Amino acid sequence: PGKYLSHEKRIFNYRLSRARMVVENAFGILASRWRILYRRINLSPDHVDPLVVTTCILHNFLLNPADNQRLLNEAEQQGREMAAVQNMGGNRAGRAAWDVRGILTTFFNSPEGSVPWQDRMV
Repeated sequence: PGKYLSHEKRIFNYRLSRARMVVENAFGILASRWRILYRRINLSPDHVDPLVVTTCILHNFLLNPADNQRLLNEAEQQGREMAAVQNMGGNRAGRAAWDVRGILTTFFNSPEGSVPWQDRMV
C-alpha cells in the first residue's frame, strides 16, 4: 500500500507523519507530568477530552506562574467553545475526515502551504 500514491498524496502522508511525531512528543511530555495519561483511561470518551484539555491547561499553568491569569481566561473561553461542539452522526464524520484530508493535501502542495524540504523527503 502506498507504492502507487501520487506525489501530492506522498507529500500529505509525509506532513501528516511529521505532525503526528510532534503531537506524540508533546503528549509524552504531558504524560510524564500527569501519570494518568500513561495508562488506559477508564472514562467514557465524553470525559477523556476534557481530562486531556485539563492536563494541558494545568501543565501550562505550572510552567509560568506570571501568565496564570491569562491562562485562566483562555481556559474559561475554551470551556465555552468546547461546550458548543456537537458530535456528528453516522457517516458524516468519515466523509468530513476525507474532506479535511483533501483540503490539507491541496494546501500542503500549494505555494502557501508547502515547506522547502518536503519534495526531497518523499
